[in-house]
Amino acid sequence: MKLGDRKWDAVVVGGGPGGSTAAALLADVGRKVLVIDREHFPRFHIGESLLPCGNAVLRRLGIYDRLEAEGFVRKFGVDFMPSSSVGMVRVNFAEFFPEAEQPGPAFNVERSRFDDLLLENARSRGATVVTGASAKTFREHEDHVEVEITEGETTHRVTAPWLIDASGLGHFVGKALKLPRVELGVSPKIVCFGYFKGVYRSEGRESGHVGIVRFDHGWFWFIPISDELTSVGMVRHLSEAKANASSMEELFAQALIELPEIRFRMKRAEQVGELRKVSDYTTRYKTVAGRRHFIVGDAANFIDPIFSSGVMLAFKSAALAADLLNGKKAFTAPLTPSEQRTYQQSIFRDADTLLPMIKAFYDQRGFEVFMNPHSAPKIFAAMGRLLAGKLDPTFPDRMRIQGFYLATWLQRYTKVAPRIPLQ
Repeated sequence: MKLGDRKWDAVVVGGGPGGSTAAALLADVGRKVLVIDREHFPRFHIGESLLPCGNAVLRRLGIYDRLEAEGFVRKFGVDFMPSSSVGMVRVNFAEFFPEAEQPGPAFNVERSRFDDLLLENARSRGATVVTGASAKTFREHEDHVEVEITEGETTHRVTAPWLIDASGLGHFVGKALKLPRVELGVSPKIVCFGYFKGVYRSEGRESGHVGIVRFDHGWFWFIPISDELTSVGMVRHLSEAKANASSMEELFAQALIELPEIRFRMKRAEQVGELRKVSDYTTRYKTVAGRRHFIVGDAANFIDPIFSSGVMLAFKSAALAADLLNGKKAFTAPLTPSEQRTYQQSIFRDADTLLPMIKAFYDQRGFEVFMNPHSAPKIFAAMGRLLAGKLDPTFPDRMRIQGFYLATWLQRYTKVAPRIPLQ
């Protein structure tokens, strides 16, 4: 039977964390869900580090306990340092939560395995999953959506009351409807990354910590994703990289020689596979919900990878979309303007909580203040909770975080914290 001959309750475009989450939660209550993805799984994907406050959705999906059993690397915190190797600040997430609110450790994941596990979970709950199929066109009508899907030589025309766009940087609905974008005041970036063996990592409990290394033109990530493999990525401002005569691969190789902290961590490293590049990825659409569609995860809103928030935000937005649909008195009734605003305000509020902190970390003065945590332990604790993914801070925490932003501003004019050479 062709896909277009079946009656669907929802079509989900994209089988990554957002799409598989929405599909699983809809299928759980008996909805007939079709998930399509243009790639065959398992497939490579960037974004290997999760946050503790995303664990709630993983537990809801019945996946959290499986991650440790499957051998994924437990992540208890993050280490921040300048590439000059002058000092390090270690964020141990558990220190910032009372016992009753401990979210548990997060995980670093090889996304090919992780996403495959999530997609199989959606399938096991009743969703129909078709990979190697591409959504080509999208039309939103009064009482249904229509999606044209190509699968090899076959074209399917599928209808359903709802479409959930989890296409990531493919931006399926955004492109189809020519939605306007919002300027977030974040300069475009370019990333060069790959997998390596033999990269330095801490021992014991901290061996799964992500390393964030700042240098003048950007930062490096070091994400342990298995006993042997580490994901290593270099993020630079796109304008600076374009102005440089060297390619990103050449700039990556130069950093291994010129930056002391990078040189130390990579001195025994062996590259596994090719280096990859992604550029100009900061995106937000002005509207991310319509009468019969939701846009979730990176397809709706992506700012920057520095705090590893992407997967958690995909989980949360997908779960919210599924819950709004499952909670409607009449499942097939279109979204009201109020329901659209509820969804949009929620996912933008989460991202906007992180946005000024992201901007502060690209500001050398903000980084210098952050690297002096002992001068204001309550402020540092509030920031630690934010970096763990707690995006609904209490009023005292909001005031403490505002104190950090004030100190960052003052650091430009007076010495609030010691100056730190980045390289």
